[in-house]
Amino acid sequence: MDLSVHFVVSTVIAAVLYPFFGWLSVFIIVGGFLIDADHYLWIVLSKRTLRLKAAYDYHRQCQHWNDYILHICHTIEFSVLVIVLAMQSTFAALFSLGYFLHLFLDRIYAIQYSRKHKRVFRFFWFNDQKGQRAFSLSHWILVELGVAHLWRFGAVDEEASRALQQRNMKIIETAPVYQRVA
Repeated sequence: MDLSVHFVVSTVIAAVLYPFFGWLSVFIIVGGFLIDADHYLWIVLSKRTLRLKAAYDYHRQCQHWNDYILHICHTIEFSVLVIVLAMQSTFAALFSLGYFLHLFLDRIYAIQYSRKHKRVFRFFWFNDQKGQRAFSLSHWILVELGVAHLWRFGAVDEEASRALQQRNMKIIETAPVYQRVA
């Protein structure tokens, strides 16, 4: 979903709740808009560039359609952390309101995208509407280690599994560290 939609919706909700919570309502904007900073973090770590425009263009032009990407703030573990913290303080509860509003808007966009492009819509955290977004940090780590494959609702995605196996074989064949162990 476009960043401007997240910003506008979060700002409107924060403005509506401002009379009740005062300046703390800014955490709704943080939760609803700034959690997409994980998209930028992904580009910094995977593409080795600090250019914000490059990160924006990468996601805007859908160049990640075939990537298994990790957006840390969009994982189940982060969501559980947000829920636990929301029970501890008011600002965390407001952050969680913005955060879950953000995820809800992402799902609306995913449903619209899947209908428009005749793709199967996936469960709330599972696969992103484009490419493959990691639904869990622990699963992403296991996939990166070559221990697990990509799953969709419990069924192994055969095409993704083959691609992962080929990628792991290339790593093993070309990396001297792996050659010494094998």
